[in-house]
Amino acid sequence: MVAIVVIGVGGACARPAPTGEPIRVIEQLEIAELERRAREHGWTEQADVLAKGYVTRADYEQAIDHVRACAEDGGNGISEPTLSPIDNLTLEFGFPVGAMDDEVIWDLSDRCLQRWHSLVETGYQVSHEAVMDADILAASLTCMADAGFPMVGEIRNARDMAARVSPEDGEVLSDCIVEAAMQVRPDLPMVGVAW
Repeated sequence: MVAIVVIGVGGACARPAPTGEPIRVIEQLEIAELERRAREHGWTEQADVLAKGYVTRADYEQAIDHVRACAEDGGNGISEPTLSPIDNLTLEFGFPVGAMDDEVIWDLSDRCLQRWHSLVETGYQVSHEAVMDADILAASLTCMADAGFPMVGEIRNARDMAARVSPEDGEVLSDCIVEAAMQVRPDLPMVGVAW
């Protein structure tokens, strides 16, 4: 299993005592900002998708198809995308290793993902509500409570949990989510965490 952890960015602040209630607001990027970034880099296809102000499932899947074509043009490919149980939005996939040098595959991965996918995926996540599978959510909450971060209230996803810990404790949260996913779903090929 591969664990991919992408956590939200937050400013430094003093760690409040855990209460289980939300202690901060996790800001989402605006789609207009994502479009600006895409145009700045010359990624016209992503910019045009984001210009609508909303990313559909079809838009997102098309971005993955572009990544697949890019990877194939580079002599590799991608694994079959699978729906992430962490958010029930994103489709996780990898770049098969073995036929090429790891450094070449990482370069191809970076190039294809940036050019065709990354900003559209973020726009897709902003456009829809993430909902973690109940078994992974329960195991994540147990792990966080065991780590000294009990959580109360309506919690549906990683963002709801992240709002209940300081930015400095984000690594504890991402570790708990990955550990929970590996515990209850050992068959998952990879685990990505974002909020």
